[in-house]
Amino acid sequence: MKPSSPHNMELSFKITGMHCQSCETLISDSLKELSGVQSANVAYSTGLCTVMTDGSTTEKTIIDTIASLDYKAEILKKNERAETIIQIDTKE
Repeated sequence: MKPSSPHNMELSFKITGMHCQSCETLISDSLKELSGVQSANVAYSTGLCTVMTDGSTTEKTIIDTIASLDYKAEILKKNERAETIIQIDTKE
């Protein structure tokens, strides 16, 4: 694991276009290769992606990386992420 930085940022994204767990793995592995990304967790079942960075990776770089794999990503603000999780929980 990469060393922790005082500028760590957790970014959340909604990803559309995933069809299976292979899609999840492809996106996760691609994001982990980016400079400054400490971890990337992608959930096919919810369409959510959480990326921990050292602050040197931009939201645009992450979105562009996901787009280069033919998926669509949009940044979620903290309150949007909570609303998405609540909606998913209530559907079950």
